[in-house]
Amino acid sequence: MNVTKRSGAAEEFNEDKIKACVERACEELPCTDSREVVYNARINLYDGVKTSEIDTSLIKSARFLI
Repeated sequence: MNVTKRSGAAEEFNEDKIKACVERACEELPCTDSREVVYNARINLYDGVKTSEIDTSLIKSARFLI
């Protein structure tokens, strides 16, 4: 699966990058499961998804879990 970066370039999807970002965001939130945030957001991903859409999906996933 590929991701469309903000520059318009295509790059292979790297879930480790997403996980690292979410883990950093959840560091100060002890009752938050970063894996669940990523899992729920991944459902909305598709080939060619824009990175901005990934951001939105992660935010919606986290908000749903609150």
